[in-house]
Amino acid sequence: MPLKLNVHPAGAFANEPDVPCSSKYPHVVLMVVAGPDGSLADDFRVALVGRQRLNAAFTSATVSIVPKLGSFTFHIDLPPEDICIPLNRLATLWRDPKALVQSGHATATPGRHAGDASFLHVLEKLGQVGEAGHIAVRWIVVVEDDLTLSVCLQGLPTSAATLEGKPVLRSHTSAAVRLWSLTATADCLAGFSQLSIKPEVYASSPAAVAAVLDKSPDVFLTGLHDIWHQFATPEFVDAEGAVELVVHPRAGSVALPWAQSRGGGLHPGGHPGEERLSGRFPFQSRSRQIRTNLSNPARAAGYDIEKSEPLVPDLRNLVCANFESIIAQSKAAATWAKSKAELSALAAYASKRVTG
Repeated sequence: MPLKLNVHPAGAFANEPDVPCSSKYPHVVLMVVAGPDGSLADDFRVALVGRQRLNAAFTSATVSIVPKLGSFTFHIDLPPEDICIPLNRLATLWRDPKALVQSGHATATPGRHAGDASFLHVLEKLGQVGEAGHIAVRWIVVVEDDLTLSVCLQGLPTSAATLEGKPVLRSHTSAAVRLWSLTATADCLAGFSQLSIKPEVYASSPAAVAAVLDKSPDVFLTGLHDIWHQFATPEFVDAEGAVELVVHPRAGSVALPWAQSRGGGLHPGGHPGEERLSGRFPFQSRSRQIRTNLSNPARAAGYDIEKSEPLVPDLRNLVCANFESIIAQSKAAATWAKSKAELSALAAYASKRVTG
């Protein structure tokens, strides 16, 4: 299947993408670099464009359990283009609200219990008595349960320097608190599954690469599949779960919806209206609920999966058909010790649904 894509000079890769956007929502642009044979370089970029500014608001109590911080409401107002996502990531670097307030990129409004004290003053007082009071935030592009995209503001109760120093928490697949989110849009390749985002291509020889994509794009698509596969649905936790995560860092429990969506929607060579739904999606949300409940050891110890996850129509077949892929997503071979309780509970759940 020939690919008709925009191919730009390689030097423009570092610039803001020149992509028309008529959507009122932030628009996700995927930028890739291709060699003369159509193979993709290791580096890719995800950029955001849009006509409207993002106006996010959240309270510090959402992410911090320090009482004196719980009465501040933060407001962040910026255009989508100002969200700078590093190479090969779907999330920005973690930032401290203190730095955002000091730079004028955010405001902190005290609640009724904070009096007239400013956020920076409260932080200073907490430091004097040995309380950290740190929180950090970042922007991330997320795949939601319904396979739509959103731009999400995440938070964790520690400093940005601490989070950036721990690879497991720096990763865009890390668990975190959802502070705020807004639906996002993206252009997808015609004839492919729902999450197959149409890339903007950059090359040292644009004409040659365009010819390759038109005649034999298989090598290009192989590399593109690896990038699409990274768009994930991360695990979201509450404030208590966030504290546990910071004290005992662990890999987030993520879903990889693009791999799942290859079983549904249009495939290469398909025809409009020829949908082949895998039946995966209804179980996706339920399985993530189980993973979230099991992420906190205190919850997992007394978790009654039969009581908490009652049978719903047709769920038995969905569990049987997709249990293997759930285990594969959890990367059990590399994180077996951390995943054992989760996988055991899911296995027991599947067994009950098969024999019950």
